[in-house]
Amino acid sequence: TIAAHRPQVAHSIFHRSPLGGRARSAMAGALLLPKAVALVFQKGGASGRKLPGGCGFRNRTRLGTITNSPTVIPEAIKAVPTPRIGMLATGGHTDLGDVAPTAPPLVVRIPLSDHVVDVRTINILLSSAQSREKCLKIMQYVAKLLAYAMMLVSSAISLAPQTVDLTREWGKHAAGLAKGTSQARRLFKFFRWVKHFEDFPAMRAETTLWIKMTLLLSLAINLVADISEDVCSLERLGFLPAGTLPVWAELNANRCQLALAIVEIFVSSVRVTRAHGKCLLHASTHSRRVLSMAVLELSKFVADIGKAVWDCELSFASELLFIFCGLWAALVSTHKYALKALK
Repeated sequence: TIAAHRPQVAHSIFHRSPLGGRARSAMAGALLLPKAVALVFQKGGASGRKLPGGCGFRNRTRLGTITNSPTVIPEAIKAVPTPRIGMLATGGHTDLGDVAPTAPPLVVRIPLSDHVVDVRTINILLSSAQSREKCLKIMQYVAKLLAYAMMLVSSAISLAPQTVDLTREWGKHAAGLAKGTSQARRLFKFFRWVKHFEDFPAMRAETTLWIKMTLLLSLAINLVADISEDVCSLERLGFLPAGTLPVWAELNANRCQLALAIVEIFVSSVRVTRAHGKCLLHASTHSRRVLSMAVLELSKFVADIGKAVWDCELSFASELLFIFCGLWAALVSTHKYALKALK
């Protein structure tokens, strides 16, 4: 009868209570019905007056008579106070309607994946040498950007002499941090060329001849570029005395990086085309993620050209373009190797 005449009261008791099903029913019976009966007897039973609808209470009317009355119950329920949580146990006064649903916890996911950033994920990434090296790469180019901005401000804007000196000092500090981070990255990159041998099975399985030859060229340039960088790092880090290597050694290593970026653009374009075709045939979350990763990798190799142009000391190179290209390549590479480490 309560549910029929007062759906909002029934909803508040049976649906919005945090208790179980039997506990909700028991609470409803303990809270609402005795109050309704007491109110009805108070209004009509004790004095012998008739309630609206002609229901008299000169005699002790059974509860069934009251609850079956079509006119008494609605008025009785209207006067019943809203049930409150803890009324039976603690005498509390918190309305059921005041209980707000618990907000879902803040979850940060790694883009293009289902991995959540938590302690376990951070530990996995920290245990990966490639992930740490790419994070150092981000720090390196952020420091380069700060150094460039400090030097630009100190030379292009008229400031007080003390402010100019302070700005230049911070610019030199940021440049030194970038150089030190670059040296630390070289330690992580030793023998990186060994991993390229894992790409030989994919190259041999390729059926298209020109793509197969492009992959083979990419593998060869990767090996030459990484071995050249390792040799130059031996002198940079002090394993070899200064002046052991000729001046053109590092310049040729950078030229290999430029040639590698050009070849990798063609290879990545093929991967993007194939991923786009699979996405059109079978549109799914996985295929869309694969396509997005291929596009990001293509943009990374385009940015590598902007870096290599500056490293090769070409006349039209721009330092600011070099910094932004390096920062974008660092972000994409960090994301890529983070997903690899979490597989």
